[in-house]
Amino acid sequence: CNAESKLEASWRLQKLAFEFPEMTFLALDSFWSYERSAETLHLAQHTPNVLWDCGGPLGFASIERFVKEHGSEKFTYSGEAVYASQTLRGGGGRPRLMQQILEADITGKDKANILGGNAARLFGKKTG
Repeated sequence: CNAESKLEASWRLQKLAFEFPEMTFLALDSFWSYERSAETLHLAQHTPNVLWDCGGPLGFASIERFVKEHGSEKFTYSGEAVYASQTLRGGGGRPRLMQQILEADITGKDKANILGGNAARLFGKKTG
């Protein structure tokens, strides 16, 4: 979703999610700006059938806040994104975004959901 794009605007995805409530949609790159993060958190309240990818400079929306407000089942890690794959000093060589998730004040189950469980379920793969 790209709030600044006419073709990728989040309202278009929301419209599809409303029209096809039995389907689960994957929204990519939802947290690339403060505005997009705020819009994503608002849309998540109204679109239970959208899985939100956390790609982007996640500092605009905290993992803890998202999980508290919407549950970890609505959030997925995008390890292949260029920004998400950058490493932090002291992060053990892990991608920056992965380290933020691992250090977040959320349960182990929430972390497992975000780091792969939700995506596995979306694509019909067994977890655990």
